[in-house]
Amino acid sequence: MMNMMTYIQTFKTFFLSLIFIVSFTQTKATHALGGDLMYEQLSPTEFEVTLRLYRDCNGIAMSSYAEIFWDGSCGSGSDFAFRNNLTDITPICPTMETSCQGGSGITGIEEHIYTTIITVPSGCSDLRFDYSLCCRNQVITTLIFPTNEYIFLSAKHENVSNLINNSPVFNNNPAPIVSVNKPVVYNHGVFDTDGDSLYFSLSDCYEGYNDPVEYFPGFSGTNPLTTSNGVYIDHRTGAISFTPTVQQIGVMCVKVEEFRSGIKIGEVIRDIQFNVISASNDSPIASGIDKTSSTNSTNFVIDVCENGQVCFDLSFSDSNSDNLTVTWNQEIPTGSFQVVNNNTTTPEATFCWTPQSTDLGLNYFSVNVVDDACPIVGTSTYTYIVNVKSNADNIVQNVLTDTTLCVENENELFFELVGEEITWSDGTQGQYLYPTNTGTYIVTYEDINTSCLVSDTMEIEIVDCNEDSDTVVVDEVDGVVVEHDVNTEYEVDVDNIKDEVHIEDIKEEINSEEDEDEYDIEDVDEEYVVEDEYDIEDEYNIEECVVVLPSGFSPNFDGVNDIFRTIIKCEEDLSYYHLTIYDRWGNLVFATNNPTEGWDGSIHQFNQSNVGVYIYNLSYSFTSSDTMERLNGTLTLIN
Repeated sequence: MMNMMTYIQTFKTFFLSLIFIVSFTQTKATHALGGDLMYEQLSPTEFEVTLRLYRDCNGIAMSSYAEIFWDGSCGSGSDFAFRNNLTDITPICPTMETSCQGGSGITGIEEHIYTTIITVPSGCSDLRFDYSLCCRNQVITTLIFPTNEYIFLSAKHENVSNLINNSPVFNNNPAPIVSVNKPVVYNHGVFDTDGDSLYFSLSDCYEGYNDPVEYFPGFSGTNPLTTSNGVYIDHRTGAISFTPTVQQIGVMCVKVEEFRSGIKIGEVIRDIQFNVISASNDSPIASGIDKTSSTNSTNFVIDVCENGQVCFDLSFSDSNSDNLTVTWNQEIPTGSFQVVNNNTTTPEATFCWTPQSTDLGLNYFSVNVVDDACPIVGTSTYTYIVNVKSNADNIVQNVLTDTTLCVENENELFFELVGEEITWSDGTQGQYLYPTNTGTYIVTYEDINTSCLVSDTMEIEIVDCNEDSDTVVVDEVDGVVVEHDVNTEYEVDVDNIKDEVHIEDIKEEINSEEDEDEYDIEDVDEEYVVEDEYDIEDEYNIEECVVVLPSGFSPNFDGVNDIFRTIIKCEEDLSYYHLTIYDRWGNLVFATNNPTEGWDGSIHQFNQSNVGVYIYNLSYSFTSSDTMERLNGTLTLIN
């Protein structure tokens, strides 16, 4: 008589053989719509692996089990995962019936979830978990032979043996049904419990390990559908946006790579079939932070310092006046998300959070907005970024500019610093500074928008402007830096005209009221125009090469002042040129090494920037000089 262990082992062998025979007869034409594979590491050698498959309910039934394979430096193997959950996720209005579970509806989508625990030998590195299913849906229009293509899913645990790591998790249901000529905004809602850095990208879909599916010419992993301007994915957040232009059925795969201390430690891919149909319904829209425009990507990012509370409001709308249901995926577990007027045409939400030192860096959460259109509802998913900065690190603004002042004057400088507890290095408090000595002046304050400690530095030189010497005083005349000897007579040549300037403005810049007799300005009309390149005779010497940046521009496509660019008047060539522009949060919005290239107000050639003040930094040098010149200041973007 066999013992109990032998009996169990014999039964298991018989059962697995039965599974293989039955599964072989069911692997054809499953009408699977895609899926994903992920894992939770329970110990250095144990992994709970979860498989999610999405089924077209008009196809044949999905099996109640699935075989998961693993491979690594220590060997390979497989185990069976059994289904523990089945959910109808068809995106239709509540009054409609789906085709799932014997329903009479015309469409239906099910989510099938399978789990198992896989044990691997100790010290195993470069682990990969795999699952494959034959075959893809025969109605796919972007693949050459879809019914011959398997769905291959994998999840990787890479590089380091005995490293405890959990894979990223896809929190949002796929949005497989979208409308032609309607903008699609979607996010899979990926969350990583370990707080690892994530990088998102579009990927080839696979039918086997390192074996991509065969796309029709013109289609690929990065160009999976026919759209008006390609499929865009935000590498930081995974947010996807596109506008399909024809009815079609294609497959789209999103790869999520995770990094820890700069080393890649894992990767997962979600494979989803997209069905583009003809429908009149527009998808709902969510606002940016504090109800700002949703067309500007910077409106979905906010900076805050650790231990400083951040709260902002969101609004939601629908061009079809449908009722909207708003939810979030709780990717920031300690944050709160309160929705008012939910399931109406005008819901609003407030997000609040007080991040800690463990939350430093980029933190994401996504918001799902669903309307009640029939028969297919409109769905949008928007992603918001909270960038948590350390209180230990001052944010350096680089807004203040160095200056030279006269010791005879009662110097009072005013600075528009938006913050609290503004303190200068000489002990002065507030936005006014009264410098009396040459030196370095440092200001620190708490930014009222981010709760972060901000600092800035400027050099101030105090000189005797009445001394009978060759002291040079630097002035800024109409945006152009000039230098002159304080004791010489000079005259201004205004033959060439471009920008309107009043004589009173010139007198303020060049003459002093106390010593007007020492200066002689000739041939100056009451109102005149001075060209960008000033021609001033003899001792009053403007450098031959003049570099000027405007104080603002208006990129409204009217043909006037649409581009912000550097004005350079010089017979010499530049040997170096680098211009950068930042928004008030310190985010880079434009950079160039080409002196003829200007900023049109867009961010990375994608979205238009907001009206407001921006910061520029310019470094340049000419071929005849080894000196690196630098200009920094602010510009104003207006409509």
